[in-house]
Amino acid sequence: MNKSTITFFLFVMIISIGQSGCSVDAGNAEVLVTKVHTEKYWRPSDDLKTFIKTMENKPLLDGETELVEYDDVGHIAKGYGTKAYLFTEEGNSKEAERIMVYKLLEANGFIDKYVTHKLNIHERNVLVSLIYNVGRDGFRNSSAFKALNKGDIKEFKRQAFDPKVGFVCADGKYNKGLINRRAHELVMWEEGAYEVYGR
Repeated sequence: MNKSTITFFLFVMIISIGQSGCSVDAGNAEVLVTKVHTEKYWRPSDDLKTFIKTMENKPLLDGETELVEYDDVGHIAKGYGTKAYLFTEEGNSKEAERIMVYKLLEANGFIDKYVTHKLNIHERNVLVSLIYNVGRDGFRNSSAFKALNKGDIKEFKRQAFDPKVGFVCADGKYNKGLINRRAHELVMWEEGAYEVYGR
């Protein structure tokens, strides 16, 4: 078992303990959660989790489909857009949420390490959603990332969310689902509104 796999299962165990209502020592909490500018520990809110689930796999969220593997534009996914190999053979909806939360925390860790622009909670949640969707490397190598760290928010929003130049393509083609997601993330960024419409 390699280091990244061990780290992943530590996250899953910690998340499970937290969800059970047990206390967790945050003294050495780099693997538990990452700090935001307010010096509070960031955790994905229920609103953000519901948003991610709705965007990634609404039928699973609504209980209309089983937890199965599916093609997610270049990789085999399971649950809420996460890679299938992360699941145990007895995977279920609770495990799907734990893995999703682990990946959201991972995205937040990237923000803490590389994003220099100060964010409010809704802006941070949008970046977490965006990185969860396009990947850390995809975001780090983008014009949107560069604009954000320069403080050019107008250009960041154009490069990230615009239906023509934003993160809206899959396999080199415009994707209606991604255009819709970017539109929702823009509203979340500007208004802090997490409601999903048109799905």
